[in-house]
Amino acid sequence: MSTRVFDKSDLILATLHRVDLFAKWPVDVVVAMASAGRLWRYTRGERVFEANVPAPGVAVLVDGSLLIARSWANGKQMATTITRPGWPHCVLWAWDGIECPYDGVARSDLLAVIVPSADFIAAVGSDAKRLSDLVNFASAQIRQDTEALHTRAIGSPRCLMAKYLAYLARPSVHLTVEEPDAVDPTAFDVTQDELAAMLHYARQTVNRMMKTMEREGVLVREGNRLRIVDFLKLLAIMEEDEPIYPLWKEQIVAWDAKLRAGETKRQGETLPVSPRLPV
Repeated sequence: MSTRVFDKSDLILATLHRVDLFAKWPVDVVVAMASAGRLWRYTRGERVFEANVPAPGVAVLVDGSLLIARSWANGKQMATTITRPGWPHCVLWAWDGIECPYDGVARSDLLAVIVPSADFIAAVGSDAKRLSDLVNFASAQIRQDTEALHTRAIGSPRCLMAKYLAYLARPSVHLTVEEPDAVDPTAFDVTQDELAAMLHYARQTVNRMMKTMEREGVLVREGNRLRIVDFLKLLAIMEEDEPIYPLWKEQIVAWDAKLRAGETKRQGETLPVSPRLPV
């Protein structure tokens, strides 16, 4: 059962400072949210927020990850994604006060900061800049959800899986080409059952597609972790049905360049690495 963690005000503030949405907000505004925020410890399988229940506020993970999913009485389950530390959860649901459409299920023991809805709304206030940031956040989420909907409706299973793998490798909640360098931007943990719930295909189908991508040199599996080893090959699969929008393509090409640069550094070379042309 979740338990409140006390005397961690510095950790709460540091966690909120990691959120892209709050990055350019005045320090005193973020401090006020941190003062209102509460730190909670959850065990694996617990829900940080629940479907059909009003959002407790804006939730930000300190560590660990959540499976965003929904289960029904008939035993069927769907999932949308896996979210990570620093990503804001329930922003729009806290803003409009309507029940959460999904559960946020802890995939391991973790800590999360919850800023109550009233305090988040007060932080936004009537400030034009912060309202604009909120609209931009909502717009980015709508575009992301629309892409997933279109691909699911008309795309091939292989293309849909490639797009999900590209999303799961992303270090930010929304698309940006200004993401900081990471030690390993490509490795992430996801089970075949979780991928099956996201893709709405049988686990066996997911396993077959994954094995094909392994043979093609797109990815390697390390237990429950996947590592993309060739982003341009992944990009080619993502575009088998239709071209993706330019900004996302730019990001994928940039990731491939980062990957090659990392390989060059490990090999002790000093020559600059130029992005390869998409295949």
